[in-house]
Amino acid sequence: MNNSCIQNLYSLKKLLKHLPEKHYTRPASKIFNATIGEHIRHILEFYSCLLEGVNKGEVNYDSRKRDTAIELNIEVALMHIERICDSLENMNISKKIRVLSNPTFQEHLSNSIPSFIDRELLYCLDHSIHHMALIKVALHEFDAHHLIDSNFGVAFSTIRNRNKCAQ
Repeated sequence: MNNSCIQNLYSLKKLLKHLPEKHYTRPASKIFNATIGEHIRHILEFYSCLLEGVNKGEVNYDSRKRDTAIELNIEVALMHIERICDSLENMNISKKIRVLSNPTFQEHLSNSIPSFIDRELLYCLDHSIHHMALIKVALHEFDAHHLIDSNFGVAFSTIRNRNKCAQ
């Protein structure tokens, strides 16, 4: 699972190294005026929440920092990607962890759900792919789709199925 997450994050890194800054912070009407930078920040903060939670034995994705420096500056995002990938390299993914969550509009409610780090890595990976698909929509709107390959923002199971059908 670590390697799949790292591979996913490196595809974001590859995009960011070629993406003009003007596209990174430009609102895209087709994704409700969000920016690519906002989606990158969101992806990275889910991974960061998990990494911070590993030592505490619990993760709370609701308590993200929402660091605007990530969404406004490609270099800051690239530094976060490197830090996350370095942390994922040797992580013990079979460890137990609790997920804290409040799936309501009421402030005082909270759930604690048992999980494993590898399951949460899968969640972060799937979540990342979903947001990468939205980034792909923005890139098409900006006529910058040439910056990504056809598998960017596509689930691994869909890629496997496409490859099987092509044979």
